Amino acid sequence: MSAHLSEEEQVEALKRWWQRNGRTTIVAVVVGVAAWWGLQQWNQQQQAQQENNSLLYIEVQQLAAATGISEQQQTELWNKSSTLKTQAEGSQYGWYAALMLAKLAFEKQDYDTAASELQYVIDGSGDDGLNAIARLRLAKVEATRGNTEQALALLNGQDNGDMAAAYAELRGDIHRQQGDSDAARLAYQEALNDSSSGDNQLLSLKLNRVTPLDASQTPTEDAEPVAETDSTDADSNQ
Repeated sequence: MSAHLSEEEQVEALKRWWQRNGRTTIVAVVVGVAAWWGLQQWNQQQQAQQENNSLLYIEVQQLAAATGISEQQQTELWNKSSTLKTQAEGSQYGWYAALMLAKLAFEKQDYDTAASELQYVIDGSGDDGLNAIARLRLAKVEATRGNTEQALALLNGQDNGDMAAAYAELRGDIHRQQGDSDAARLAYQEALNDSSSGDNQLLSLKLNRVTPLDASQTPTEDAEPVAETDSTDADSNQ
């Protein structure tokens, strides 16, 4: 009999507990299920967005690699790069898109836009390799629009790793643009020393132009602004 009463007491206790906590329990279960479902949906959306960004990145690369593209294709490349930058903000795809937009703007002589896109990469990417590329290109933009001291400030005091030769070469170009042949010669020699190939004909020619001549040699040409195409553009398709 006592066992029977004990079971009844347990049932009554369970009923009283359910009356006090049943609604809260149901709400907790519903919230838990909704959170799980929402997380699954978010993961699926992120996966789909990542796949879409990857496909868009490939399209941008293919357009950029094409030779002799039409004005319509250039516009398409710009639009796709802008979309990729927005959709993939904060990712490697987004930084790549910004570099591409800067390159396209530079080719159109829209130096303000080029500088803005490159500064965006420098300020936000946190990737040493991307930052080195962006700083090199931004220095070239500033030199092209006559801001040579600002350009040199971007190049000096940087640990550039594999890009040390490109940095030194551009410093030489800028010093030559300023008319400082001695500084240009030192920078070009540094670039040759850092060059992985050790045999860069264009760089050697630049060095010869700022090397003192014997009386029998023909004077070199005067200093010129940084050219838009030189060996520092080896990474221009990135």
